[in-house]
Amino acid sequence: MGRKRLVLTEADIQARKLKYWGPKRNEARRERYHADPEVRQALIQAARTTYRNRREEMGQQVRADDCRNNIPLLAQIGQIRSMTGVLQGKDMLTFTLDELAKAMGRNPQVLHRWINTDLFPTTAFEGYGVDNRLRRVYIAEEAINLLGAFGKHLETRQYFKEFHTDTKEAMFAAVANIRQREGVTAHDREPAKDTRPHATSHSASQSPAAPRVRNRVPSPARA
Repeated sequence: MGRKRLVLTEADIQARKLKYWGPKRNEARRERYHADPEVRQALIQAARTTYRNRREEMGQQVRADDCRNNIPLLAQIGQIRSMTGVLQGKDMLTFTLDELAKAMGRNPQVLHRWINTDLFPTTAFEGYGVDNRLRRVYIAEEAINLLGAFGKHLETRQYFKEFHTDTKEAMFAAVANIRQREGVTAHDREPAKDTRPHATSHSASQSPAAPRVRNRVPSPARA
C-alpha cells in the first residue's frame, strides 16, 4: 500500500501559509538579512543569478553587475565635444544622457524617468560633437562620480527608488561641487538652443512662398 494522501481543508491551507509565509517568518528573515552579512550577500547574489538567467532565456541583454567596471571604458562610450557656455572653448570628453545610461547599464528611458521624478541630476553643460549638433551633456568628471555613487548603491540593492534617499543625495552631491566650481547657474540647466548663424537653414531664412493657386476649368452650368 502506498502512503495515504493528506487532504487539507481550506482552513488548513491558510494555517500553513501563515506558518511558513506569515509576518513572523518574514520579520525573522528581514532581521537575519540585516544582521548577517554573509546571508545578505548570498541572497543578493542569488537574486542577480536568477535575474541574469531569466533575461538570457528571453534573449535580452544582461546588465553588468557593477557599473564602476565601465569607468576605464568611458573614453569608448562618450565623445570629445567642443564646449559652450561656462566651458566655452574647451574640448572635453562628455556624455549625453543616452551615453551615460549605457555606461550605467540602464535604459535611457529609466534615466529620463529618474530625472522627471527628481531622483537623478539633469545635464548642465553643452557641447558640439562630431555631427556638429549642440547637445546637453555630462562632463567626464561628473560621469565618474555618478558611476561611483550608483555602483556603491548596487552593492546592497537591486533597484533604485524614491525612498533610497542616501543614494539620491550621493548622486546629486557627485555633480554639485563640480557645477559650483565651474559657475553653473539655474539658467545653464535650461534646454540647449543652437544660436549659431549657420544653424538656421537657407529655406527658413527666405520669405515663405506664396500658396499655389490652381487654374480650375469651370464646370458647365446645369440646366
